[in-house]
Amino acid sequence: MEYSLILNNVSKVRKEVKLMKKIIYYIPLIITAILYGILVLIGARVTLNYFGVLTYAIAGYCLSKNKWWGGFFGMYPGFVSIHKSTIDTGQLFSEKPIGIVIILFYLLCGIFVYFKNRKQVNV
Repeated sequence: MEYSLILNNVSKVRKEVKLMKKIIYYIPLIITAILYGILVLIGARVTLNYFGVLTYAIAGYCLSKNKWWGGFFGMYPGFVSIHKSTIDTGQLFSEKPIGIVIILFYLLCGIFVYFKNRKQVNV
């Protein structure tokens, strides 16, 4: 009786861990949504780049479905941020470091998914 109860709990924990591994691909989307939500709540006038948010969602979805090339969608807003940092608009901070972090995050996620799939094929 106890043994089957333990096995049920172990399988639930495995499913939760699997879900948490896939949620990591959506971290930039979640952070962006929270930051823009806070800015809207305090009354700031913000223009949301819907295409950038959409590419985060597409990248997270593709990476969670083990498509390594999904990382390219996530890198696009990073490249846009780096490009915007070259234009002097009197901003308080440069967007270049944020763009570099975004590109590195999705590059590493794509590499991780690629090697994870490659390992599964070789088994």
